[in-house]
Amino acid sequence: EEQERRRAEEERLIAEAEEAERVRQEEELAQWDELLHSPDTPLEVLIPMLVALMASDDDDSVVAAVMRLALCVDQSEDAEQMAVLGTVLRDNCGLEALLSILRNPELAEEVHQSALLVLGNLGSDTVDAHAELTRQRLKSYDGFAQLLAHVRSSSQTTTIYALGAVQNICSIDPEFAAECRGEHPILDWLTELTQSDDDRIQHYAHGCLQNIDRTNQREEIARAAREAAANETAASAGGAPIETH
Repeated sequence: EEQERRRAEEERLIAEAEEAERVRQEEELAQWDELLHSPDTPLEVLIPMLVALMASDDDDSVVAAVMRLALCVDQSEDAEQMAVLGTVLRDNCGLEALLSILRNPELAEEVHQSALLVLGNLGSDTVDAHAELTRQRLKSYDGFAQLLAHVRSSSQTTTIYALGAVQNICSIDPEFAAECRGEHPILDWLTELTQSDDDRIQHYAHGCLQNIDRTNQREEIARAAREAAANETAASAGGAPIETH
């Protein structure tokens, strides 16, 4: 009888502990849900939560998180907000999560489009004053290749978002512009897209080609100026001309 009483007491305590844990988890989920959907949640709190969800194995969570992040980019009202968003995203491995999303063919095109929107905006100096840091991360994670791959998407809307990202970044980044120029299949594809039936695709494809050419021309002029300055310095010091390639 005593053993039965102890067993019943243990079962009661276990049941109470399980119920308390269930209530705690429900309250935590409710708090997360409120923070995720509240327009008043600070970006410093919201972005790490979204990155955690984007890196999860649950596709529904990934979809909801990247859509919410794209909404944050769309609704950011000034340069300061975008700078904060970009910084917090970089500091919490958000760029890596976005690139993983682009590499996942199982996710819906709308998810890829949202990821491209975020990357294309945060890689532009006109949107984020610290965009160079984003571009450096993209280079180190082979992110440019992902942008170019989605230019060839079977979805016209995805192609438009990818073209927008490429146009933004290659207008600034000489390494990306040089990479685009070196990828002859990409140049051929961009040229073909200028004849697309979709006016938006035509527009962005023309913009990509123009920005690639302009950025490469600027880099060639800058390189020539650096060579001239180096040669002038060498000549004044009595040295031989310096050639860079």
